Amino acid sequence: MTLFLESAVRVTVIVLVALIAAAFLRNRSAAIRHWILAAGVVAALAMPALQIVAPRWGMPRAGIPALAAGAVASAPAATQPLAAVARAVQTIGVEPRPASIAGVVAAVWMAGVFAGLALLCAGFARLAWIASRCEPVIDRRWLTPAREIAAQLGLRRDIALLQSAHERLLVTWGLWSPQIILPAGASHWTDDRIRIVVCHELSHVRRGDWMLHVIAGALRAVYWFNPLVWLACHRLRHESERACDDEVLNLGMTGSDYATELLNIARTLRPPAWSPAPGMARPSSLQRRVRAMLSTNIDRSPLSAAFRVTIAAAALSVAIVVAGSGAAAQAVGAALSGSFVDALNNSIPDVTIALKNSATGERYSVRSDSEGRFTFEALPDGDYQGEVNAPGFTSVHPFFRIKDGRSTQPTVIPLPLGSIEETITVSSRPANPPAAPGARDEQARVQAFRQRDPNARISPPVKLRDVRPIYPPNRTDEDATIFLEGILDSNGLMKGMQVMQPANGDFARAAMDAINGWQFEPTRLHGVPVDTSIRVTVRFVH
Repeated sequence: MTLFLESAVRVTVIVLVALIAAAFLRNRSAAIRHWILAAGVVAALAMPALQIVAPRWGMPRAGIPALAAGAVASAPAATQPLAAVARAVQTIGVEPRPASIAGVVAAVWMAGVFAGLALLCAGFARLAWIASRCEPVIDRRWLTPAREIAAQLGLRRDIALLQSAHERLLVTWGLWSPQIILPAGASHWTDDRIRIVVCHELSHVRRGDWMLHVIAGALRAVYWFNPLVWLACHRLRHESERACDDEVLNLGMTGSDYATELLNIARTLRPPAWSPAPGMARPSSLQRRVRAMLSTNIDRSPLSAAFRVTIAAAALSVAIVVAGSGAAAQAVGAALSGSFVDALNNSIPDVTIALKNSATGERYSVRSDSEGRFTFEALPDGDYQGEVNAPGFTSVHPFFRIKDGRSTQPTVIPLPLGSIEETITVSSRPANPPAAPGARDEQARVQAFRQRDPNARISPPVKLRDVRPIYPPNRTDEDATIFLEGILDSNGLMKGMQVMQPANGDFARAAMDAINGWQFEPTRLHGVPVDTSIRVTVRFVH
């Protein structure tokens, strides 16, 4: 799965480079743009294999593989495999991904892959089934121009012309034995239309467009979630048709006649959406193709063999560089250590810190020791989002960036105390409230609490004076919820209380007047009174 995720990123880069290069050459011939996109699609499909064989570039350091190798070397022979895994995991603190999440992601991806490949295979089967029921074309009106145009295009393979029973089907498919499947009414076409169709379809054969469309379909099936892949495959099909149109025009057909025939063909034909074979008259690109046919300022020059080799070599070079990039960084291991402190700068033991690599999703987790220190023995270069949890403290989410085996972020992480939360419900028809405790009772409660846990790191506050909000007498038929936040200071008094969202003024004042009258034995950290944030929710129910 990791290899696939890395491949997906690299495929995106390759496809994006191909699309940008094709856009940059928009004033050149369609044959050049098509070949660039074709080279990009082929390189993208080969990316998983290139990742394995491509040379790594960078400055590797001792990292995860080295840790695993050390664990194997130090383990007894009988338990080496288990010991290697256990020690490597224990050393770097790798936290396995939740099986449910990984399983769901893998299942969704595989479902998309199977659906895409099934559609591709269904297209093959459908074409084979149609071809098996076709009759060979023996009409000289078709065979004679087919031989002439094949000779002009330099085609030496035998190409079969087949007549199908479908009135709207015109496709070319097959690599070693190409076949042009004609619609049922093709025998009644004019000589000009026959010559245009034969020239266009034989151009697909000469260019190998059938196999390129199959490769594009496979790439789209594997990376079905990537919109750039879909865009590249769409552009590849469009530029393929444009390049074949240019070849028809280069063989002597005028643009206006070709456009007229193409539009007439499009009215009677309907290329099947399920077919991986190129279609001559797809409505999605027809308007732009006709506009290009009628233009006299478009470059229609064919692509030379030398230029093909140059583009293919450039695409392979870019693909190898992209495949090798980051491989060395994956082996780079950077130690990351630090400590946790509270508001009084005392160490906090048994704190859990988890890191997630933003690029790969890999998770790492360790727990601080009795002195509040933590250490990740080896982390690959990258950006990491952290999550720190400790009982009694607010969770924090520090960010770390490791580059070239080093981290520049501060590694002393202060943890703020957790906030106090209380919810009060006030009724417009209250029952008789209990009598408020006297001062002697309140002191007894505080003393009892301290005796119960005298060595506590954090001593929660104890309320000494409680004031209940009074339901506004002019609002007894309304409900309201008031949210307040503020500070319980080191003297046990409420400070800076604020209403956190717009609320009715009567209810807000009633809540504020009551809560500002509260008094506490303050929160103590290592026995020292400290400020603590407090959140109060007051619900007025009529």
